[in-house]
Amino acid sequence: MVMAMPAFTEELVFRGVLVPDKGEIRRPVLWIGLAVLVFMLWHVFEAVVILPNAQLFLASAFLICAGVLGLACTIMRYHTGSLWPAVLFHGLVVWLWQTLLGGPDIAQLMG
Repeated sequence: MVMAMPAFTEELVFRGVLVPDKGEIRRPVLWIGLAVLVFMLWHVFEAVVILPNAQLFLASAFLICAGVLGLACTIMRYHTGSLWPAVLFHGLVVWLWQTLLGGPDIAQLMG
């Protein structure tokens, strides 16, 4: 559940709110790029304001990975018209990162 909440809430905001449906816009690349950029900047804001011990969120490698994840989730949301594939994918990536790849959990980030 702990891993599911960030995936759901971030997807709700950064894909659900920021990414219009296919028929609503003329320049999807602009909206997709904006959603990805705001998603990456959110992690910087988190590290500076909300989780000051989460210095990992300021690392360029992390931000690039967040950008790639954000792009994949944004494209999923745009092409399917549904938020759920992006939520599930985001949650799966975070779970894999934390369980198999040794990524920090929330307790470690809060320090």
